[in-house]
Amino acid sequence: MLDFQQSAHASGSRVALLKHSLAYVKQSLPIASARTAVITVVIVAQISLSPGCVRLSRQNVAQESPISNPGNAININTASKEELATLPGIGEAIAERIVLHRKQYGPFRRPEHLIMVRGISDPKFRAVRPRITVE
Repeated sequence: MLDFQQSAHASGSRVALLKHSLAYVKQSLPIASARTAVITVVIVAQISLSPGCVRLSRQNVAQESPISNPGNAININTASKEELATLPGIGEAIAERIVLHRKQYGPFRRPEHLIMVRGISDPKFRAVRPRITVE
């Protein structure tokens, strides 16, 4: 039955998978009872019509990481090196790079732009994100 699934998948049609599966059942079980055939058809139909891949909407992505306490958030455009070093995972060297990046390229427009600074990885940014802001 794997060959039929592969050929149906290659054609990209779930209906083709259902047709191939039914043909396989007819060839393999010529004396099968009507009940067995109905059960097989129902199972194959459920498998072939179930969603293979579910996509999440991108609308909720930005809402998943809100600032937990905006009153205590550090503005990365005005914070000193010492203030930046208080953020989790940000030491004095990275804080210095943030200040230098700000001087060289101007203020950050979005908190996500902090990732452009060498030493700020995605996991490190995710840890810092609730505690920073850009104004």
